[in-house]
Amino acid sequence: PTVTYVEDARMAKAEVRAFSTVTRVLTNQAGTRATGVEYYDAKKERQVQEADVVILAAWSAQNPRILLNSVTDKHPKGLANKNELVGKYMMTHSIAGTWALFDEDITPHMGTIGAQFMSYDRYAKTSYPNAFGSTFMVCGAAMKTTDYANARGDLFGPELAAFMKRAARGITRITCFGEGLPHSENRIELSEQKDEFGLPLARLIHSFDDDAVALWNANFEQGIKIAKATGAKEVWPGRGPVIPTTHLHGGAIMGTGAENSVTNSYGQTHEVPNLWMAGPCIFPSEGASNPTYTIFAVSQRGAELAFIRGKQIGDLSTKLSDVETNLLTKIADNEKAGLSRDEATQKAVTDLATEFGVAKEDLLKQIGATETTLNERVNTLQKTFTEQVGTLETNILTKMAE
Repeated sequence: PTVTYVEDARMAKAEVRAFSTVTRVLTNQAGTRATGVEYYDAKKERQVQEADVVILAAWSAQNPRILLNSVTDKHPKGLANKNELVGKYMMTHSIAGTWALFDEDITPHMGTIGAQFMSYDRYAKTSYPNAFGSTFMVCGAAMKTTDYANARGDLFGPELAAFMKRAARGITRITCFGEGLPHSENRIELSEQKDEFGLPLARLIHSFDDDAVALWNANFEQGIKIAKATGAKEVWPGRGPVIPTTHLHGGAIMGTGAENSVTNSYGQTHEVPNLWMAGPCIFPSEGASNPTYTIFAVSQRGAELAFIRGKQIGDLSTKLSDVETNLLTKIADNEKAGLSRDEATQKAVTDLATEFGVAKEDLLKQIGATETTLNERVNTLQKTFTEQVGTLETNILTKMAE
């Protein structure tokens, strides 16, 4: 991108630590909040950076890997992975490139590297009768010497040299990006192989379904039709033995709740409220467009909200301790499971005391309650929490409107 926020961040006292590798997200004893990250610096020395808010923006493959490697006794399946959705629904675009060679000098080296023309004429998911999924078409990209050579991988020596001389004057390409649908079996999981710091590497397991293969073939047919209609001297599909891929998505998808996703639409994880994801890992589907600017927009939207919530929930934490916040969360979960208020409260206290390894009476003391005043104390805590969250949401809406 030609515009970045790096200088703005540095002016705001942000520090860029180059050649550093984050290996795990760290949490508090209860496993309810992220406390920072473990990383190895440029000298390969282990470091810990404490933080009030942690945002992982390490790409679709690495974000799930970090979460899966952040195992604790409270998160035995990995962080934010109680529902076992971390690493699932990995998606990638297929690429169907069609080549056209003209006798005329069309100055193929001129223009932009990406594309000078983009078409959504086949973006509807039912554009082709026997294939389901969106297609995004581009053409007019500036050609480089490597493009000339790769256009005919079957040629060598003098034949390749002669072809490249023609290609330098008259070659172009129509590229169709095809949508891959989300499937849980397409996933990131931890490998038996380990990196230089002793942590498991990520293994990507992915295959295209019948719709994706049909879409890839249909896009080649479409490309051939378009190229022939231009009157090109020669037209051929850039088809190889495997389907080329680009733009990896998924792995920590957004959704409406913990039952169907890892994060909300802002990238905030359901399980650990001060842990956020940024980038294409939160996309629950991918469409067919190049995702770069959508990634920027969604990431900025999430960052703005993370700042607001980080600041105000930090203020809220001065009024409610981790134990109290945890208790309210457990009560709400128990009520969702069908328990009455009294049953939900009693179960939450018992479970929380077990998690913290303290007697029930001691836990009640920590929240300023006794057996007889427990319900009254819970009502007070909920009122405090509701008031603070109400203020928080009002500020969020105001910020979004701005």
